[in-house]
Amino acid sequence: MRPDLTAALSAAIALLLGACSGNPWDNPSLSDPQEQAPLSNGVVVSLGSGSFTIASTLLELSAAEQWSDPVKLTQETQEGDPSIQKSTLTWGEAQLAIEQVNLSASALGLELVVEASLQPLSVLPSSDPLSGCPAHVTFDHGVWRLPIRLTRSKLGSVQATAESYGELTAELIASDTAQCPEMDEPAGDPTLNPKELFEQLAMAMAEAFAPWLSDAVPTALGLDLATTSPVNGSPQPSSNVVMIDIRTSLEDEVTWWHWSEEHLIVGFDMRVLGSSDACVPDTLPTSIPAAAVPSEVGERMWLLHTGTLDATLEGVWRNGDLCLDRPMAARWDAGDWSESWPELAQLDADSHLSLRLWPSAAPRAQLASGGEGVEITLIAQGWTLELYGRFQGADVRLSTLELDISVSAGLQTGTERAVWLADPIASLDRYETEDGLFKAPPKAVSQDLIQSSIALLSSSVPVTWLPPTPQPAEVETSLSGSYLVFKAKN
Repeated sequence: MRPDLTAALSAAIALLLGACSGNPWDNPSLSDPQEQAPLSNGVVVSLGSGSFTIASTLLELSAAEQWSDPVKLTQETQEGDPSIQKSTLTWGEAQLAIEQVNLSASALGLELVVEASLQPLSVLPSSDPLSGCPAHVTFDHGVWRLPIRLTRSKLGSVQATAESYGELTAELIASDTAQCPEMDEPAGDPTLNPKELFEQLAMAMAEAFAPWLSDAVPTALGLDLATTSPVNGSPQPSSNVVMIDIRTSLEDEVTWWHWSEEHLIVGFDMRVLGSSDACVPDTLPTSIPAAAVPSEVGERMWLLHTGTLDATLEGVWRNGDLCLDRPMAARWDAGDWSESWPELAQLDADSHLSLRLWPSAAPRAQLASGGEGVEITLIAQGWTLELYGRFQGADVRLSTLELDISVSAGLQTGTERAVWLADPIASLDRYETEDGLFKAPPKAVSQDLIQSSIALLSSSVPVTWLPPTPQPAEVETSLSGSYLVFKAKN
């Protein structure tokens, strides 16, 4: 078969299957929750201690960008809160220079530790701020420990929220006592309570950090995955495009994230949203049962429920994206086939071949552990392929092929987070023909056509995509229970 012919057919199939070719996180957005039942824990992220080291570095860079100058704090008042005693101190604007940021996790939850220095601050007794003598204080390398927890927005995206104002500890020192010569140390003044001052500063820091924390922590951990995006990667969703919906469970209030065996585990539900086209049988969507999340060890892992592949393939099929009705993109010169299919020489001189494809069943994926990773078999059964050409000025059916096709391959993760078929081998498991104007082409011709097309297609259309990660890494793939496990090597 001529290379330009297989390239033309591959381009047509790539256009057809382009619905599977877009990274859903290229243009992330989140729509209102859908009523359709999700696949629970369709995507799971597992983070070990090394992930928190990376997150700490990213948070420190983010904080430096957020506050290129010292953080400005104002004294917070909590009127009507009986748990907070009335302040005995008055201070204006405090400025903190952030020196280091660290994020850690344990069975008790997440903790943000910020090391900072306080620029000179004037503190007055609130009982008599006009006549009182100000204490000028500062500290270096103070440590603020803030307990935080992961929360969810109303739409199901991951956010971070402080559980309290945290605790600030530092060695308070005097920076200036010239205005109060009778005071050797401001800290010795009974009106200045260091503990109270630290509590007030911690309260102000929590208020100042809250908006930044909400998104910065999930992003640094690689948990900003919630999206409702077209699987073709288009930034303009439409009613006839299959959508992938990924968000945290809106029903599970307790275990959607948890700490297990020194790992932070965060689960995301997945839905495939689309319509039902008239070109495919009217059947109910296949129900994919949830499965236990396997216990795996690694610094950063993404676990993909194998059912998500079938759900996506079925959604694309049900939406009619696998049907072809003689599109212009799937046309090529009949002369290019005449050597292997001599009957084509009888067509009009300027004839093109075109095709109609009627897939009566959704393709599905089967996965198994292989010697060098995971092996996948894509199975398409009951597909009808009709070939058309121009004969005496009319567009006529040349022959019809009834096909069962299977494609076996390995899985390989590329640098752009796409998961590709590696070394695919196509097989015609069923080949039945119905003659039209001409006798159908020999099976060997169709086998060569499909194998060449699949080989070209596998290099242009990925099987799926991995979620974005804060730090690129090589990935090794394995199969554990009902999950594909993608584990970062470094």
